[in-house]
Amino acid sequence: MILAHPEQDGPRLLYSDWLDQIGDPRAEFIRLQCASANLPPNDPRNIDLQHQADVLLKEHQHEWVEPLRPIISGWQFHRGFVETVIIDARQFLLHADSLFDLAPVRHVRLLDVGSHVQQLVNSIYLDRLQTLTIFASHSGDSLARALSTCPHLHRLKELNIARNRITDAGVAAIAASRAMLQLTSLDLSENHLSEPSAHYLAASTAFERLQSLSLNHNIVGSSGAHVLFEASRLLQLQTLKLGYNQITGFVQMTEAPTLSHLRSLDLSGNQLDGAGIAPLVESQLVRGLHTLNLSHNTLGDHGVQVLADAPSLAGLRTLVLDDNRITDAGARSLAASPHFSRLTSLKLANNPIGATGVQLLQESLFLNRHTAARR
Repeated sequence: MILAHPEQDGPRLLYSDWLDQIGDPRAEFIRLQCASANLPPNDPRNIDLQHQADVLLKEHQHEWVEPLRPIISGWQFHRGFVETVIIDARQFLLHADSLFDLAPVRHVRLLDVGSHVQQLVNSIYLDRLQTLTIFASHSGDSLARALSTCPHLHRLKELNIARNRITDAGVAAIAASRAMLQLTSLDLSENHLSEPSAHYLAASTAFERLQSLSLNHNIVGSSGAHVLFEASRLLQLQTLKLGYNQITGFVQMTEAPTLSHLRSLDLSGNQLDGAGIAPLVESQLVRGLHTLNLSHNTLGDHGVQVLADAPSLAGLRTLVLDDNRITDAGARSLAASPHFSRLTSLKLANNPIGATGVQLLQESLFLNRHTAARR
């Protein structure tokens, strides 16, 4: 029952009841992990549940994973069972039947894909997966094209094909595909993508369920960022990562459907200063943001003043400003801002803020109530 219905807790908890009868400690482990999985990530009860589960896992995991060890090179337990495995592509092709007979695997991270791409996408066992990771296989656009025509990915919700030397042509193939219509998370970080990829993704009808898109460490540029913000087909998108994409600034936007729906935006590692960031943060279109990562830019004190003066950022819970050349003057602006009362996390590592700036932040009302600031 567990293998047939891996998404359900019921069969797992029934199995834990049977294990209780024979005094098997895994019964408690299953219950603890199932209970934790059903709580919100920030629920304080998770700390105790995860600690208890980790104690049992440390003592027994090698025993529990023993039947899988000849096949896999890494694993992760979820809701009491191995659900994530790291496996060589050749091993997967040879032993996928045994793998799925031994555990309710839902996430496979494939290693050494190499010349096995076409064999892999022909495997019927991909149909069992919720998440597929093929990271740093350097398979290029051949991987993207093969996935775009794969007939066994219709249940897939998360795809990570970062660091694979994929180009705009590969993204065009994926964007035109009808193979992954249930996808909610797509990671294309550390590839060779430029502005055309933003156009392909924005225009695609395949990604209307997408909630998270990561394009970190590419070169979509400022124009590509605007294309994504203004997309009308990515309305479910809540998290967008555009770190290290040679984005130098923004222009004013009157309509940006995707941007107005975002909850988390990563713009780290670009060349953004105060003038460059102003049209974005001063826009009402960002009022829904809960998390904004601007680390490793060149905001300086002027850029921080722009942020502090922006009422559209009043909804922020997390603001990341590490390594931005911020001094005591910038700290003073943050501390005096009337718009950051909801912040629960403010990060300021690797900035030349002195004792005066730290004191101002510590004494500020919002920081005193909610926030842990780090130099």
